Amino acid sequence: MKWLLFLIAIGGSLNLFTQNNFIEKINEIRLKQEPELGKDLCTEGFWTAEVDAGERVFKRLCKYGDDVQLKVSKEFTESDRVVLVTDFIRDGVKRDEVYLYLVKKDNEWFMDGFNESKDLIPYFLKGSYSGHFQPTDLPSDPDLVIIGKKIAEFDKDGDAIMAYIKSTFESGSDFTFVGQLEESDYGPNEFESAGYDKNVNKGYIHIQQPGKYYKGSVCLYVVRQPSGKYKIIDANYGSPSARSFF
Repeated sequence: MKWLLFLIAIGGSLNLFTQNNFIEKINEIRLKQEPELGKDLCTEGFWTAEVDAGERVFKRLCKYGDDVQLKVSKEFTESDRVVLVTDFIRDGVKRDEVYLYLVKKDNEWFMDGFNESKDLIPYFLKGSYSGHFQPTDLPSDPDLVIIGKKIAEFDKDGDAIMAYIKSTFESGSDFTFVGQLEESDYGPNEFESAGYDKNVNKGYIHIQQPGKYYKGSVCLYVVRQPSGKYKIIDANYGSPSARSFF
């Protein structure tokens, strides 16, 4: 993704020495074309993360030149955690906004991840989630697992799926995903995972659609209502992601 380029030139409001020292190390790695050295700048969790891992970031970083600039426009700080809001600039024009997550350990700053969702910032600063949080990090939820498996069990029977979800989820839920599950280009629908965080009252259900040449995926994002039922607040055709979760 293009926002990974931001490591090429980043400033910030950490103290100047720390900032320059951190950037100098990143640039040394880029110029040496040795992405494995980036491991020393990352938390272990971020370096080995399942999605957009630090290792992957540095491999991409080493492929790019100096034609991209990023400018830090704002900083959010809470004790030993910092989020730098960064403008992605190309040809002198702001193209995007990205977020750099940093944590301080033993008086040193380490990269803990990236995210394009502003809504993760307060949870990261409070220490609730890491900078590389993904919904699949959440504990499995028995109720959502049962629901997900039942939806997959109906496979491509759209009428049966619709009847079940209407009886299971709160009224007003987003049911637009049913058409995707009916697609005949894929093999049988398969339940993948489901999780829920009671602290933020949000969860997800992930259903895979295997295929011979390509695969599909449906992810439902839910909240629990006072009635005890879940309500689907969003549904998209991809794997669970932090940006969609929030």
